[in-house]
Amino acid sequence: MAALLWRLLARAAPIVDLWRSAPLAPAAFALTAGVFLDRLLRPPPWVLAGLMLAMLAMALANAAYRRVWVLLLVLFAGAARNASVGGWVGEQDISALAGPEYGPVRISGILIEGPEGQPSPGPDPLRVIPVSDRYEAVLAVEQFWRAGEPVPITGEVRVTGSGQSPAAVPGDRVDLAGQIRLIPGPMNPGESDGRELWRARGILAEVRVADRPGDIVVLGPSGAWDVRVILARMRRWASSRLATALDPEIEPLAAALLLGETSRLSRESWDQYRRTGVVHVLAISGQHLVLLAMFLAAMGRMGGWRLRAIDLPIALLV
Repeated sequence: MAALLWRLLARAAPIVDLWRSAPLAPAAFALTAGVFLDRLLRPPPWVLAGLMLAMLAMALANAAYRRVWVLLLVLFAGAARNASVGGWVGEQDISALAGPEYGPVRISGILIEGPEGQPSPGPDPLRVIPVSDRYEAVLAVEQFWRAGEPVPITGEVRVTGSGQSPAAVPGDRVDLAGQIRLIPGPMNPGESDGRELWRARGILAEVRVADRPGDIVVLGPSGAWDVRVILARMRRWASSRLATALDPEIEPLAAALLLGETSRLSRESWDQYRRTGVVHVLAISGQHLVLLAMFLAAMGRMGGWRLRAIDLPIALLV
């Protein structure tokens, strides 16, 4: 058994040498394999923790094949990360209050994204029920009300509402009453499963707020420091600059391409990109990251930095 293991390690060593030409490629492959492993086998937390500790011990004790052990450590870390965002939900998480059907809830917390308005679709002869303007936000929940008393709780929830967006910004504390449920899967054959996108962010539930006075109350700035709030405010500032500099018909597209803000794109615009087969350009992908890295490298060289000196800062930023 030991001889077979060492033979496999020897065969894997040339693959690990990709570190010389593409340092992040083996780690990315290992992380992706870990995510796939977790979705396929759903191992319990104690198994992943034990495997990670074993790989760490082997990496420290065996210098000859250290890179292989580190890759295995990254693999199991990817599995643990994927399980932690959606699989390890305790009773203190907001999603524990949700079920497949809507139920009443009152919660309060800090806005970490939004609210962002979504334009109503244009006239469609196939649509019988008119669709009004909507907004969407992400709330870091701090407490919910049970029998009239606040109870501490954790987790994040997607918030959707109809009508005018509330006058709030990321970092504000809000109190809202609405209907909560688990984020649903596709309702028709061929539809994309939106649960995967939210699950990757650790968000399993959504709260729908009606357009009624008092259902959502902005309590003012929370004063809490959160890097997600800072990034959301930076995105808002950049979006406002685009709005003042560009034509209103072009600004939503520019915000989608530069900032990843696709919520303001109309359904007609989405349909045009889908029909022409270029909808992928609206998603922040590896192509955008490569362009960002190239821009940062060019700026660093213009500033007199050697390429090796800026490799690590660029990798960390990307």
